[in-house]
Amino acid sequence: MAGNENQIIFPGVVLDNKDPMVLGRLRVRPEVKDYQAVINSIPNWSDETDPWTQRDPFLFIPLLPFYINQIPEKDELVNIIYQDKSFDNLNQYYIQGPFSSPQTTNFEYFESAKKFTAAGSKIKQSLSLKNQKGEYRNIKSFGIFPEPGDNSLLGRGTADVIVKKNELLLRAGKTNSIFDVNKFPIENEKRAFLHLSNYTTKSENGEEKEEQTIFVDSKPIRKVVDWDIINPDNTMDAFTGTIYLYNVPYNLTGTLNVSLESKDFSVVSNVSQIVGAPEYYIQFVGKSLKETYTLINDFIKGVNEGSINISGYTIHNVYDQFPFYFRPTLNTYDKLINLTGATPTEIDNVSKISNKVKLNSNDTKTGYNLVWDYNKTSRPIRINKSTYIPILYSTAPITYSTMGAEKVFILSHGTEIPSKGKIDLSSTLYGIKEDKYTKEIIPKTDPMVRGDELMKLINLIVKFLISHVHPFHGLSPVPVGRDGTRTSEILEQLLNAPNTILNQNIRIN
Repeated sequence: MAGNENQIIFPGVVLDNKDPMVLGRLRVRPEVKDYQAVINSIPNWSDETDPWTQRDPFLFIPLLPFYINQIPEKDELVNIIYQDKSFDNLNQYYIQGPFSSPQTTNFEYFESAKKFTAAGSKIKQSLSLKNQKGEYRNIKSFGIFPEPGDNSLLGRGTADVIVKKNELLLRAGKTNSIFDVNKFPIENEKRAFLHLSNYTTKSENGEEKEEQTIFVDSKPIRKVVDWDIINPDNTMDAFTGTIYLYNVPYNLTGTLNVSLESKDFSVVSNVSQIVGAPEYYIQFVGKSLKETYTLINDFIKGVNEGSINISGYTIHNVYDQFPFYFRPTLNTYDKLINLTGATPTEIDNVSKISNKVKLNSNDTKTGYNLVWDYNKTSRPIRINKSTYIPILYSTAPITYSTMGAEKVFILSHGTEIPSKGKIDLSSTLYGIKEDKYTKEIIPKTDPMVRGDELMKLINLIVKFLISHVHPFHGLSPVPVGRDGTRTSEILEQLLNAPNTILNQNIRIN
């Protein structure tokens, strides 16, 4: 073999992989050799009888043991090795060459396979499945190819074997379609698989427990009462202000803005762009502190009663008012909590008025509050009771075996369903063709029984047998047993049995 005397591995192109001896041998042309020139140099060479014989200079033996069968395809790249490169037609070995992407493992032409070798700088980079941090660019590609630290045996398509530290996965149909180097591969959730696993911890269902969840009811706010003190800084006990009643309308869809739900509404909620002009208001001038909070309370009570009837003011009837909210205006509230540098007089006056503003004399919340319903200033609380089963964990190890597919068949060579006949499994040593399932295996198998569903039907039948009565000797039983069991329930479950008691997609012979 001419070339660099330090070179020990050489590139080659697969010419043929149909070894008559079924030993995985290949006919490979080293890239540095001209096939026709070599053939022409062999006396009396015959294309019919000499390939795959000792006369064949392109015959290479697999370097992998026969027990690990991995034969490259025609026109793929292989690495070839000579036991003694001074005699390059003797004791020649090969091993599969590299790939440019995991998505080309079904077949890759020998030129593009050089992408990550010194000769591949001008070959276009294919789609990378992970970014520089090792994160998948599309999360649905995770699990299709083996992860670092796991061992694997990969097929040329959608089948493989993955061996983890404590798990074994045997899979077929791991993706829905053939690999495309320009698209991210996507997992097939309906793959066929066998999953054997050993877990170091064990989980079990504990005893059923009851939990309570507290819900506070919420409804759309229908009215808002705002009370405003214009001169909170006066020292003459003569207050001027306005009390407003706003109607909160529904929007065109018949629902309210979520911020106007009673559970979300507060003293500082901004409704100026929703409520528009006040539905009704009254103004007062020169009222004492007591007259001021009494007037505000009378206004609030009038909304509660459905009619605001205050001496000296126009009577106003109020409809559909619950729930409504009363509160100081934002300007007045600022004086109450001293957000904008209010004077001590302003704070004192507004606080005294606010402390007396309430719907009911026994209400502890003053100044602002929600009126849920007539005379009610608290929202109803509901307690929702539900049961759950806690998961308990222990350090005891446990093993699981799981088999899954869209359709699962469990077949025995030694059994058959008498009314359907025996399934012929001859000529299926290397796999079963899809149409054989349709033509023979499905018709000659029965669906598996779901045990718990069958026990429900049996229990119903037994209950009726024990509790049924006859209207008279020789007549059919009354269709309702003494315990309330009905024949109609039994008939209904029998009618649904093909889909409830039987699993049509898991079948046996």
